[in-house]
Amino acid sequence: GIGAALSVTDIATDINVALGFRNGEQKIYFHAMLASLACSWGLQIFGTVLQHRGRGGRALAKELFWTALFLKSPRDAYKVASGMKHEKGALVNSFMELTFSKCVELITEGLPAVAIQVAAAVFGGGSSPMELLSLVISLAM
Repeated sequence: GIGAALSVTDIATDINVALGFRNGEQKIYFHAMLASLACSWGLQIFGTVLQHRGRGGRALAKELFWTALFLKSPRDAYKVASGMKHEKGALVNSFMELTFSKCVELITEGLPAVAIQVAAAVFGGGSSPMELLSLVISLAM
């Protein structure tokens, strides 16, 4: 739904903004955004392995594929919306998995991205339209 689309858009705009920081004179903000995205991605990968390691290699590989592409949130939302309760061999049910992944995303990517982008705007001398869009989407999450 809308939340899954916002999640994907948020990651895409954050990556775009980080690349903009890299190409400009605000390298410190690029490194901070990169660290935030890497932390989020790493914890999502770790959570996916914990959740699906009991389901077999093929199922784990499929879930890792979605996670590696930053598409875990839409995948989890689809599972919950389609009524999937608990996959055999999974650690927790689909709703708990979605809740965990959204909390990890919020704490490691969403909130830091807002703080970094606000700091860049305040201390870096303004924001580009893409930075403002990314900020608005992060706040909507």
